[in-house]
Amino acid sequence: MKKKLAAVLLTGTLGIILAGCSNTKVSTSKTTYQPDGMTAVVKGKTDNQNHLTYQINHGKKQHVSVNDREFVFQVPAADHDQKVTITAENGGKKSSATVTVKSKKPLAKYQDVQQKFNQVIVMSQVPKQDLQVLQQAQKANLYDPTQLMKNQALLKQAQQAQAKMKQVKSQTVNQQIKATATGLTNLIDNDAFTLRANIQDGQLMGGTFIIPTATFKHKEQAKQFGMTFMAFNQAIGADGKQVMKDFRKETKSQNKSQTTSKTIKNNGITYSVGFSKTDLYIYITR
Repeated sequence: MKKKLAAVLLTGTLGIILAGCSNTKVSTSKTTYQPDGMTAVVKGKTDNQNHLTYQINHGKKQHVSVNDREFVFQVPAADHDQKVTITAENGGKKSSATVTVKSKKPLAKYQDVQQKFNQVIVMSQVPKQDLQVLQQAQKANLYDPTQLMKNQALLKQAQQAQAKMKQVKSQTVNQQIKATATGLTNLIDNDAFTLRANIQDGQLMGGTFIIPTATFKHKEQAKQFGMTFMAFNQAIGADGKQVMKDFRKETKSQNKSQTTSKTIKNNGITYSVGFSKTDLYIYITR
């Protein structure tokens, strides 16, 4: 009887010890994170877990894997502070940690950027003489709406120029960015480069160009990137020509073995240029 009682007590004690080992504690490297580029990187530790869940404000729960008791995930930057709750659960027991991701100033409203960007892309490929005709027609119509109708030659030229613009708009649809987008998404993705953006609540929080170094060895691909980069700069309110000039200067002086980033500033916008052996990165934020 005593042996049975001892066995029961030993089993109960062992169960308590094992339960104590099933630790669900969650800790993070910081309590407050500042976005770097388009996201903030949240890091932490936990015991005896294969995965955790996290929730931004009161949004949808998301899962993150745990490797060697450590976890890491990214929170897209927004124009307001974000409360992130990280939860571990083991055997019905829960443990949580809460961190704050600080707000970041957006580049601009996404809809405004989209319209300006696409307009620049189209206008850059409309023949110069057609643009001049459209400007003349617009000026004539602005000062005297009947003047354009009386000038049949100019009216005909303007109609032809508008038809040409419509044709170019259709031909460049793959170079334009979509009317609606949200979250972390690729706005353009082709062999020459990728343009990735963070859109939150209709605000363009940041953009990243990822350009394979091989792009600059091909004339057409390099031209395609240059035109898109210039259009994006103009659309977000930067001096496109000056940014391109500074960018060329920085990349020209870059040591092939160097991977540290360089910074360009223009009209309150920051361009952080990073390098790897195969790609060049341009992180654009305000």
